[in-house]
Amino acid sequence: MSAAEQGTAFVPWIGTGLADMLCVQEERVVANDNTVRYQGKSLQIPPDRHRFHYVKVTVWVHEDPDGMLAVFHGPRCLARNDAEGQLREPTRLPSVVTARPKDRPPSRSSRSGQLCAN
Repeated sequence: MSAAEQGTAFVPWIGTGLADMLCVQEERVVANDNTVRYQGKSLQIPPDRHRFHYVKVTVWVHEDPDGMLAVFHGPRCLARNDAEGQLREPTRLPSVVTARPKDRPPSRSSRSGQLCAN
């Protein structure tokens, strides 16, 4: 039996990239030296125009499927690190991010459209 209409019912995905949805997200508290520990790595958070430091602040570490790491405070990406934990040159372009509900437990499969400037 042939289709009733010509064309396709599939539409292109225009939302968040698949890698962004499949990242691992874990909550951490920033240490006194403005770093967070993640899987044996120490991730440095550089000072930015919003805060000089993030000591004792709760942040989220996102690990992409390719091993890249990003540190988020609310909607802002604070740092990007390579798979070895080395800080990449930060750029302070605006991030396209959705805030995480406070009562939602860490998710290992959904990034909710959160991107970090490269």
